[in-house]
Amino acid sequence: MIGKNKFTLVKNALYIDRPAPLRKVAFTLAEVLITLGIIGVVAAMTLPTLIQNYRKHEAETKLAKFYSMINQAVKLSEVENGPYTEWNALGRGCNFNEEEGKCEAGSNEAVLWYEKYLAKYITVLKVGEKSYNSGASNKCVLYFPDGTVFEFNKSAGGFYLSNKDYEQCGGDDEKKCLGRKMFIFYFMQSGNNKAFEPFDSGKDKYALLNDTTYGCNHTASNKYVDCAALIQINGWKIPKDYPLKF
Repeated sequence: MIGKNKFTLVKNALYIDRPAPLRKVAFTLAEVLITLGIIGVVAAMTLPTLIQNYRKHEAETKLAKFYSMINQAVKLSEVENGPYTEWNALGRGCNFNEEEGKCEAGSNEAVLWYEKYLAKYITVLKVGEKSYNSGASNKCVLYFPDGTVFEFNKSAGGFYLSNKDYEQCGGDDEKKCLGRKMFIFYFMQSGNNKAFEPFDSGKDKYALLNDTTYGCNHTASNKYVDCAALIQINGWKIPKDYPLKF
């Protein structure tokens, strides 16, 4: 009898321990819609910040790369052409090329200067030229492999973060893009800095932010011209108090 009860208990235990049939679980339509709604709200809140940070990082990277690349080209050119402080300055007509017979009416001084001093030492996709003010301000346009563009004449130039920015902002519209899509660089022959420097490079941060003529601020008469120098002084990183959004 004892053995029989034991056997019965074992049988009952085995029967009781059998797993119940699996129940299929699924989200209802309402739950799916609520989840998608939450994801959409989160995306709407975070996406602008992510895009902003990406554009800032892109600008920082391209500015630092251009600054290093063009000054390295100058350094290499000095081996053949001597110290850049003694190069023929931009903005002196075509006089520097008279000995080569290239100084003729209508010639693009900036392109000739580029061909003489930098062409061998810098990689570009193509070289173009642009004319403003009936040829009085002919410019050399350098298109780089990373999509950036540098347009210059005389001693100054505009560095554009992309060819699209150059097409949208070139010429009369460049002031609308300063500090975000285009940045001013100068060819400095004083010897105190590198050859190509951001406009007003060397000023302290307070001056760059508050200068009433060229400052990186909303009220300067030539606003945002100093913005490249402001980024440079911060280690080619856009400071937290930068006045423009990207």
